[in-house]
Amino acid sequence: MSETSKIKQNIEYVAPPADMLKDFAHQVCQRLGGEFVDPEVERGFANFLILISRILAKNLNRDPSLLAELMPDSKDRKPNELE
Repeated sequence: MSETSKIKQNIEYVAPPADMLKDFAHQVCQRLGGEFVDPEVERGFANFLILISRILAKNLNRDPSLLAELMPDSKDRKPNELE
């Protein structure tokens, strides 16, 4: 067994910056149009994304094996590979 395989990689998952998620929520709401353009809807969606991303990062840091459950085919993907 090589030295590198003995070393456990410490990966820390972090949520995306709140500004990025707010911008994403804005773009999504603008694209959906209609009642989704309402600032309160946009703010609520952004807050939801922020909360979920923080919860997910915290849970992944506690138990990294959750990633395999969330993305069962992730072992076949390259990092940051989009479909």
